[in-house]
Amino acid sequence: MAENEEELLETRNPGLTAEDDAERRNSAWSRMLKMEVWVPFGLLTFVLLLFYIFNQHHAVKALKRKDQLKTRIKELRAEYISIQSDLMMRSKQSEMAEKVSELGLLELRKPPVKLEKPGAKK
Repeated sequence: MAENEEELLETRNPGLTAEDDAERRNSAWSRMLKMEVWVPFGLLTFVLLLFYIFNQHHAVKALKRKDQLKTRIKELRAEYISIQSDLMMRSKQSEMAEKVSELGLLELRKPPVKLEKPGAKK
């Protein structure tokens, strides 16, 4: 039977012996082509691909949220400045005098008088 194998081998690849064929089968290249080497590598690649997709999705979502928050901050800042300027306008002396005059109070025209206790030291 060994002779038949050698004859078949020589018909397929002239000049190769059974030892050469065995060496070829056991070479590193043929071991790499076996399924038990590629399955874990394929699974690892698949897991890394899923992680990459998840990470991209999460990053895009975070960037959208960041842009929304920036827009919201700009709106709130504009509202704050508007309210602050309105408050500054309402707290002016002339505006306050106008509001108080509706209640029947008048603005002082003379400076206030300081009351002193007799015999008090200065």
